[in-house]
Amino acid sequence: MASEESGGYFSVSTIAVNPDRIDEAHACLAEVSEATLKEPGAKIYRFYKTEGKDEFVCMEK
Repeated sequence: MASEESGGYFSVSTIAVNPDRIDEAHACLAEVSEATLKEPGAKIYRFYKTEGKDEFVCMEK
């Protein structure tokens, strides 16, 4: 199992989003991702838009 110092991620999942709300979802997920970097002890999240689909990939550290 990866340690927190190794930089590995613990889980990867997808988040389906209503196509009409992609921009709103992107803004929200970007805010969450940025906030976790500032909070000591918080889980770190990264979100990536899946090209050609109405979903984001979420990686949790």
